[in-house]
Amino acid sequence: MTTSIGIDIPTITEKLESAMNGVDSLQMLDEFRRDWLGKKGRLKEMFKELQSVPVEQKASVAKGLNELRGKAEGFIEVENKRYQNQSLAIEILQHVREHP
Repeated sequence: MTTSIGIDIPTITEKLESAMNGVDSLQMLDEFRRDWLGKKGRLKEMFKELQSVPVEQKASVAKGLNELRGKAEGFIEVENKRYQNQSLAIEILQHVREHP
């Protein structure tokens, strides 16, 4: 669905998923968070544009944007835990090597 102001949820979803697939470090995860959810992030800007969406499209566009925000937030949460676990595993391995 594309609105008259250009909010195309399927295209945005593809871009979000592509960005998620490109994250391979904690630094890139932080860049992803800022780019998509930050104060001047893509989704924040789209929510601002929601004011200009025709009334008959507003509910479905808002629902789509909320789902995308939830998807991005869930991704960040899962990946943060994964990177924390990796760090912990590295620390444990270093400790074991230093203290056999």
